[in-house]
Amino acid sequence: MEFGQVGFAPYAIQPCVHKITNLTEAPFFVVNVEVLNKPPLTQSEILQADCHTLVKQQENCRIYKISLEPGQTTTPVTYGFFYVRVVLKGSVIQNTLKEDSVYWNESLEMGDSHWKEPCVDLSITNLGASVFEAYICELI
Repeated sequence: MEFGQVGFAPYAIQPCVHKITNLTEAPFFVVNVEVLNKPPLTQSEILQADCHTLVKQQENCRIYKISLEPGQTTTPVTYGFFYVRVVLKGSVIQNTLKEDSVYWNESLEMGDSHWKEPCVDLSITNLGASVFEAYICELI
C-alpha cells in the first residue's frame, strides 16, 4: 500500500470483517469509514470544482482529492451531497460561506476525518504554511 491510497468496498450484505497487518518497520496509518445507510441526499453529476480531482469512482462512491497551496482559495464550491473528509496533509483552513457572511477556521492534521453535510457556495482558503490535502468521499 502507498501513502494516500484509497479503496472502497460495499458491504451491503454482510458486515466488513478483516485484519490488517503491517509487514514493514515503517509507520502504517489506516482510516476506515463504515456507512450504515445511504444518505438522504445525493448528487447525480460528478463534482466540477477547482482544486478538486476525481481520483476514484465506484458503484456507490466517488472520491475527490482537494489540494490547496499555502494562501490558495477555491472558487465557491457546492457540495450537493453528504460526505466524509479525510485529511492527508494538515494545515489551517478557513471555510467561508457565500459573500463572506459566515466563516470559521479549522486546524487540521493528517488522519482527521469528519462527516460533513451538503453546503452551498463554500470557499476554502489554506491559511497555513504547508500544502493542505484531503479526500472528499461522496456517497452515491
